[in-house]
Amino acid sequence: MHFYQLLRWCHEAWEDSLNRYGITAAEIFPGCRADQAPPSIALPIVHCEADFLQPVHGGDQLAVTLKPARLD
Repeated sequence: MHFYQLLRWCHEAWEDSLNRYGITAAEIFPGCRADQAPPSIALPIVHCEADFLQPVHGGDQLAVTLKPARLD
């Protein structure tokens, strides 16, 4: 698996967690009206990192766990 897949899986897990807890895109991105207009603010990912502890092969099943942290 190419390294970029890890970040894609993490982003998909984040989106799934929003859906699971009933959080809408408009709550995260004020001004967002689905596909009608861009959000009035942006929350870019400015840092991410990953430690690769063992190889991942096609067909392997993975579990992605989110550990949210409060930002002040």
